[in-house]
Order: sequence, then C-alpha cells, then structure tokens
Amino acid sequence: MKNQLQSILGIAILTVSAATYAADCSSLPKQDTSEATIKELEKQWSRAFYTGDSEFLECLYTANFRYADSKGVLNDRAQDIADSLKNVGKTWTYDPNKSQTSIFMHGHTAIATFFRGDAEHGIRGTDIYEYDGNRWHAIFSQSTKF
Repeated sequence: MKNQLQSILGIAILTVSAATYAADCSSLPKQDTSEATIKELEKQWSRAFYTGDSEFLECLYTANFRYADSKGVLNDRAQDIADSLKNVGKTWTYDPNKSQTSIFMHGHTAIATFFRGDAEHGIRGTDIYEYDGNRWHAIFSQSTKF
C-alpha cells in the first residue's frame, strides 16, 4: 500500500510539474524570424544539451522531433532529452573561434548547418526548425563526430 501511495504521489507531482512547465513554454516571448535568432538558438540549444537543461529542450523540440546520431540511429524527443540529462551539472563554454554556423531561411523553415571543434576533433551537423507564428521549434537534427 505504501509503495502504491508513493507511486500515485510521484505521478501527481510529475503531472502538475509538466502542466506548469507547459504553461511556461506558451508564455515565452515571441521570437522574430531572423537568421540572428536561429544562430542564437543554435548556441542556446548546445548549452542546454551539454548542461542537461531539459526544460529548454522541452520547449524547443516539437512533439515529433527526431535526431539522427553519428551512427545513423534515429532517436525521438524523449531519448534526446534523456541523453541530455547525463550532462546535468556540467559546464559549457562557447568559443566563437571553434564554431561556424550557416543559416538558410525558407519561409517558416530554417536550416542551420554547423561545425564545432578544430581540424582534429569536432562535430558537423544540420538542424531544421519550423516557426509556429510565435516561436521557432526544432523538428530534426543530425550530427556526426569526427
């Protein structure tokens, strides 16, 4: 009985937390449709993933978000957020000398291609965003380590 009550309480807390957070996502300020906004989102996304900021990722990803890893394995939103949680407590720094990002805008879609690292080690990838009239959301990401 005690375990059942703990389970029910845990589910209730998660439900309330999820509902509260969902409200936070909808109350975020409107974003513009500029390349500069996408470039900033690219930095924020990296920071969020590499520090385990799942709240940011929850708002950034669409419900059907997919991520293709270096091995070509397709992961969903829940898996990518779970992978980010391994980084909770880690620090992240942005070095503009080791990061290049190019943006292609096409209506309510933005494609960001990026390179992060140096000639010996790094990550190349592509992120695709869609604009919902208020905010940008990631729909797909692919990266390859080298």
